[in-house]
Amino acid sequence: MTLLRSSLVFKAVFATIFLQSLLVLEVHSSEAVETASIVENDQVKRIGDEVEFNCRVNNPNDKTLFWMRINGNNRSEQFVVAMGTTPTLKDRFSVDHYRDTATYSLRIRRLEANDTGFYQCRIAVDANNKVSAEVKLDIERPPEITAKSSSSVTVVEGDSAELKCEADGFPSPSITWKRENDEILPFGNTWTSGNVLRIQSVDKSDRGNYYCIANNTIEPSDWATIKLNVEFAPVVDTPRPRIGQARGHDAKLQCHIVANPTPIVTWLKNGKVIATETPHATGDEFIHMHRVSVIDSKDYGTYTCRVKNKYGKAEAVIELFKTEFAWINDRD
Repeated sequence: MTLLRSSLVFKAVFATIFLQSLLVLEVHSSEAVETASIVENDQVKRIGDEVEFNCRVNNPNDKTLFWMRINGNNRSEQFVVAMGTTPTLKDRFSVDHYRDTATYSLRIRRLEANDTGFYQCRIAVDANNKVSAEVKLDIERPPEITAKSSSSVTVVEGDSAELKCEADGFPSPSITWKRENDEILPFGNTWTSGNVLRIQSVDKSDRGNYYCIANNTIEPSDWATIKLNVEFAPVVDTPRPRIGQARGHDAKLQCHIVANPTPIVTWLKNGKVIATETPHATGDEFIHMHRVSVIDSKDYGTYTCRVKNKYGKAEAVIELFKTEFAWINDRD
């Protein structure tokens, strides 16, 4: 009898342990975790190509799988390209589900430049948890100079200047600088490289157009013109410091002016002001003329072309003297 009771107790204990093990197995099965992995490595493609990404998943609770595109420069910019096997962009995107391999395959046809970014397959386990895997897609594209580049830079003579050039593209473009008409750069070369062209102690001769040229392995290259404006005190001279003319005829007195900003020009005769004006100049280098009409004896003498802007002043002297015969110049 004692042996029978012991046998019954053993069987009861065994049954309890067996049922507990089944319960543990059931709990573990219900707690199987979702996983996702991308089969491919990062991809580099050309515009117009096709690409395929395969996401292998363990999805025991059959949660919806999303394909996302994430901006490589700003990961907060995310866009759903497919939910399950339904793409949001149906003209070029498609998704297939292969149940035998538990794989979701995203295919993109006729690739465009803005398809660049990270592609992520994502399963939302619950409101606070997700599993995901991602792969990067780069699209080869020619360089394009961006709006971040300088269009023009203005400095005062003697200060330093920075001309900036930024370009997008893949592979990352390189930047080369040249001057208009292949003039020598301020530091002695005909070209240099880098996103920023720095000029120390700018001289007035450095003013003008600079070309920023962006290149990578994809054609065509891109370029932009960046103008360097230099403000400086006037420089003035005269092509004819002595002009002879007979009485009764006209004389044209000219001074050659280089200045920025446009200066005020004052003409003096024998030290007395006879005319003042601000020329309507289209550039920082021009000729200014003073006409002496129907010359009389009192018009002969020394004329001064005085030029002034906020950075300084300069002047040139012209002598008008009497001749017996007229000197005729029909050019204005």
